[in-house]
Amino acid sequence: MEKDLPSGSGMLTVDLAKAAAEILQQHEARTVYLVDGYLRLPRVDRSQHPGEVVDEGNTRIKRWYNEDVTQIDYSGLRHEGLDASLEIGTLGFWVVMRLVDPTTKQVLGRARSMIPMFSGRQVQPPEQWDEAVRREMLTQCLTDLGLIAE
Repeated sequence: MEKDLPSGSGMLTVDLAKAAAEILQQHEARTVYLVDGYLRLPRVDRSQHPGEVVDEGNTRIKRWYNEDVTQIDYSGLRHEGLDASLEIGTLGFWVVMRLVDPTTKQVLGRARSMIPMFSGRQVQPPEQWDEAVRREMLTQCLTDLGLIAE
């Protein structure tokens, strides 16, 4: 049986996508469409890459993040003027994003933001990040991708 994303990761990325859409709409006169669901990443063959796979979930996300071409077929989306797609994930204490050309499937840019370290504050796993932390990390990634002004 194929294993999905680590527990809670799918819902978290959906929440992050919704928050990113809100941030984009607040900063620019952009039309933003949300696509329901999340990408099922391919399994990693441990027999071919035994030293590379310490945590399969993180290995899968690292491979997705580093690919130069997306696996997602955006041709079914019928939105007028759709010029880019934003793919969002989490990797450890990072939010990671890819900006993709939906026609060519080429990755146009990548960004990541690590959870901010506050003095006296214990670092929490992604599922426990509060809304302010999520928005700060998303805003940093969107700024790094040039989608919103600093």
